Amino acid sequence: VTAALLSRRRFSVQRCARCHLGISASEMVMRARDLVYHLNCFTCTTCNKMLTTG
Repeated sequence: VTAALLSRRRFSVQRCARCHLGISASEMVMRARDLVYHLNCFTCTTCNKMLTTG
């Protein structure tokens, strides 16, 4: 593994698992296992209803 590849991984933007857009460090997110989602993207894939914690 090259130094450039390691550097790219270390500073890469976290991306939403649903829309694949970047997530800023200050943004609130939902996490499911090792995936990260924008709050508005964390929805049921069948009915599109937003999912919440609890």
